[in-house]
Amino acid sequence: MLALKDGVQRLPFVVFLAHLMDAKGNTTKWGHMNVSDELAIEGAVRAVRNAKRIAQDALAMYETAHYESACILGVIALENVGRGRRMHLYAKNPVNPTTRQPMFTKPMEASQFMAEVRQYHEQTIRSGIVTLQFRSAPGSDPLFKAIGDAPVGSAERQDAVTKFKKFVQKLFNKSSQEFHKARTFVQYLELNDQGTLWNDPQNVNQEDAYDLVLNVASNIGLFVSEIMGDALAIPIVEQLGIKEELEKPLSPPTVLQVH
Repeated sequence: MLALKDGVQRLPFVVFLAHLMDAKGNTTKWGHMNVSDELAIEGAVRAVRNAKRIAQDALAMYETAHYESACILGVIALENVGRGRRMHLYAKNPVNPTTRQPMFTKPMEASQFMAEVRQYHEQTIRSGIVTLQFRSAPGSDPLFKAIGDAPVGSAERQDAVTKFKKFVQKLFNKSSQEFHKARTFVQYLELNDQGTLWNDPQNVNQEDAYDLVLNVASNIGLFVSEIMGDALAIPIVEQLGIKEELEKPLSPPTVLQVH
């Protein structure tokens, strides 16, 4: 504080300027930027746009049998979706069903916000996956049968449903791990799990690449539909001039075939 001749304590001019940095009130007392809902939504829009562009390249690599590059680009696209979803969640700030408290504490400074967005690779990929499509889901048939065989409203039915939910959760978590592992496998030269042989980054099978790029395309499509249905996001999309770009669907990968 500065003591003036009239005895009144006043803020130094630089601190006073800090209070005026943002007319929308997106500053803290000391001028460190807080992240507004609008800024978070803009980040989500830009993230899904970036994800879609990268996914287009991943799909192009898959169609030309460059499965290694398809895996690398596909996972990067999923990480962009994961970051975008975290930004979108911040703006919406839903209640955590476990704690019954808002998911985020607001206001939040930019550095803390980015710490929330920057997760470990597998966590970021997991945040980007809200739907899964596979040629098959091993182990799911008995669970479906248990649900169908149990009487509606019975304890057996409830138990079967609970087991199926746990199976789905494990499947999502395992998928994010497998996608990350696929990217690491083709991106770096590493020893195998037994520590006996070096992996061959060129040795990626078509099935793994197919599963990955298929889910990249479907999760981006779903996130785009959520963004385009968000009243806060539409003005940002229009301002950036990317409405047509976002609305154009990604072409799913060609059905498995021998190239």
